[in-house]
Amino acid sequence: MSDAHAPGLYRSELAIEGAERLVLRFPKADLSALGAENGHVRIEIELRGPSEALGSWVPSMRRVEGLLVLGPGDDSIEVTGLRVRVPSSIRDLEIHNREGEVDVHVPGIGLLVESESGRISARDAESAEVLCIAGDIQVENIAHAELRSTSGKIVCQGIKERLIAKSVTGDIEVEDSTGELNLETKSGEIDVVRPAGRVMIQTNSGDIEVEAVGPFGGGDVATSSGHINLNLDGADLELRAETLSGRLYVPEGEIGSAAGPRRTALTIGKGGRRFHAKSVSGNVEIDY
Repeated sequence: MSDAHAPGLYRSELAIEGAERLVLRFPKADLSALGAENGHVRIEIELRGPSEALGSWVPSMRRVEGLLVLGPGDDSIEVTGLRVRVPSSIRDLEIHNREGEVDVHVPGIGLLVESESGRISARDAESAEVLCIAGDIQVENIAHAELRSTSGKIVCQGIKERLIAKSVTGDIEVEDSTGELNLETKSGEIDVVRPAGRVMIQTNSGDIEVEAVGPFGGGDVATSSGHINLNLDGADLELRAETLSGRLYVPEGEIGSAAGPRRTALTIGKGGRRFHAKSVSGNVEIDY
């Protein structure tokens, strides 16, 4: 008797044949991509389906104008996992995935990932463009990144040149970035630790926290009803901070006591870069 849900494994090496962009379309598979030294794309695919069909299964494959496109092939076979080795001659990697997890560590690659609910992580890429509805996004040591999520959390470390990160309800955390930051949420919180470049942050109701232990490029943080917490010990800034109906705190105590807007202008460290913090109804707390 055949097993309708038997496990299987497919392995192959694929010649590049001039392809510079590898496209992977596996909607339900957990996917792992690593760099490779030789000139072939090596794939290892975990399968599940009728035992009599596993031996003849092959992925779908198209080659067109510098693209190598791989997909799941026969619908009777489910692809549950994919491991791929990507040679340096492939300059771009494109992944379309609906619910599986994606883990990419291909140094110097240009990366594009679209997913609905799977967790996505990427390291050491030249660039990363990631769109995920509900899954978390984590990137590390990337030059340029554009990350968008609806409800997932976004975590970034070591962004070198520029980061754009936007979420509706998910939180955003950024550490040790030397590049320019452009961060935005509706209700998610945003935390930035040890920035070096310019910082632009905007939320509707989410709280904002910036911890700077050294000089950075200044910028602008703003929220409608969230609180702002700034730890600027070691920074060199010309700071302006204000809240229209919240409370404003500096190391010496609270500024203002009557109802209405509260504002302050401070020179922190050696001054220099301009930094503006504003909340409409939330509190603003400054330490340096």
